[in-house]
Order: sequence, then C-alpha cells, then structure tokens
Amino acid sequence: DYAFKNNLTVGTELLYAQNGFNNELFLTDQFGVPLGNNVRFHYNYDYVSIPVKAGYSIGNRVKGFANLGVVTSFLLSAKHIIPEMGQIAGATYDFSDETSTIDLSGRLEIGASYELKSKVMILTSVACQNSFTPLVTKNEYGASDTKHYGLTFSAGVKYALGNN
Repeated sequence: DYAFKNNLTVGTELLYAQNGFNNELFLTDQFGVPLGNNVRFHYNYDYVSIPVKAGYSIGNRVKGFANLGVVTSFLLSAKHIIPEMGQIAGATYDFSDETSTIDLSGRLEIGASYELKSKVMILTSVACQNSFTPLVTKNEYGASDTKHYGLTFSAGVKYALGNN
C-alpha cells in the first residue's frame, strides 16, 4: 500500500483465493418420505486474485481504515465433488471448461491496524466481495446469473519497505 499525506491510500495484493459452495440433496422415497440419508455436493473454485484498492485511514499509531476496490481473479481449477451414495462410488469432476476463466468483482473492506514499531504493524479487517461476472460460461440448469460473493476476515502483519 502507498499512503499519501492526506490519509488517502492506494494498494494492490496478490492472493490465492478458494471459493465455492455446497448443495445438499434430500433423498426421499417414491411417496416423498425423507430417507434420512442426505447427500452434500461440493463445488470448489481456486483462483489467483489481484485486488486494486483505494482507501482512507485515520489515526496515528492506532489506525482505522476503509478501502474500496476492484478484484480481478484468474481461475486455476474448478472441481465438483460428488460423495459416495450407497453403492454408487464418489467422484471428483473438473469443470474448468464450463467456468469463466476471469472473475471481476467489487470489494469493500474496513479494518484497524496498530503500529508495533517503526515499519511493523499488525492489522485486522473484514471485507465484502461481490462478482460482476457470471460464474459459468454455459447456461446449463439456468445458472447463467450465478456469481461469487463472500465475506473475508483477515489478520496479519505488515512491514513497510519505504522510508516513511
């Protein structure tokens, strides 16, 4: 991050991001009576993400900050994990060819930091991120409007490389 004298900041990051969701299937008999053996399908998406953000911070040794930005994510893999169901073996399918290779999203982040000593600070933040682009490239099952969204909680250490 680069901090200007008027408390404005700009910055970027390089992140490995794992997104996904679960879908639970409720099994019933021919009369609709639950069998009690629900099955959970997993959909996992791995990305390299590059957020570019601008923000504002207040405070000196203890700071509060807010950032707004755009995140470009590049798909590494997309997997559908089907569990074992009775006598049917489980399987993992790669569906990267049906998934958008680039995800563009907006991000809003708020947090706080504490300067331990010159050039070293600890920080924590919470961020909300929503995709602008659809998740899938094919309109199968009416999923053309499916998009990633999420909430991220972070804690870490920052080290300043510059002279300030």
